[in-house]
Amino acid sequence: MQQLWRPAPATIGRDSTGAVQFTAGGYAFGLRASQTCSFRSIVEHSGGLPGFGSIMRWLPEHGVGIIAFGNLTYTGWGRVTANAFDALAKSGGLRPRQAQPSRALTDARDAVSRLVVTWDDRLADQIAAENLFLDQSKDRRRAEIDRLRATTGACTPGSGFDYVENALRGRWTMNCERGRLEVAITLAPTMPPLVQSLSVKPASAASTTDACPAQ
Repeated sequence: MQQLWRPAPATIGRDSTGAVQFTAGGYAFGLRASQTCSFRSIVEHSGGLPGFGSIMRWLPEHGVGIIAFGNLTYTGWGRVTANAFDALAKSGGLRPRQAQPSRALTDARDAVSRLVVTWDDRLADQIAAENLFLDQSKDRRRAEIDRLRATTGACTPGSGFDYVENALRGRWTMNCERGRLEVAITLAPTMPPLVQSLSVKPASAASTTDACPAQ
């Protein structure tokens, strides 16, 4: 709903300080998505009826949102909320949001790391979503990990994540005798969350970041 599908003409206006502000964006599925010189991602929707006006506007990358209601016909909140975001930015109160891994993701990381160290069919079955071994068979996944381990030597479980995209998706690095392996997983939104995507490959020198501290 936040991905742009119908672009709209770009506009040029002024922000709360009078500085020139360029805005580009368009319509997504029920929400307007745009970006300005100040914010890379703005998501919003406004509406009104006789005697009423409202807006909801978010900065997804910062985890901040404003919802406003008015008791005037088609109350105009666009400038008010834009000025509020500008004020927050100038105050230093806006900080990029850092995604945090869920407990399910950290548990899955530990289980998958154990599989890489020593494959166990029972453990693999316990953590796998129903699609995992349909996408690639268990035998092929085990053989691929065995092949990687033959090249890198014995590996130790990773601690923490190199990158967390959201509560159910992340990647980490495992240190081995002759190199490193980069492991990435995505959990299915089931109860409990299970591994629906698994990737194990040699790690490149630039693949490790400090996007998220150890959990």
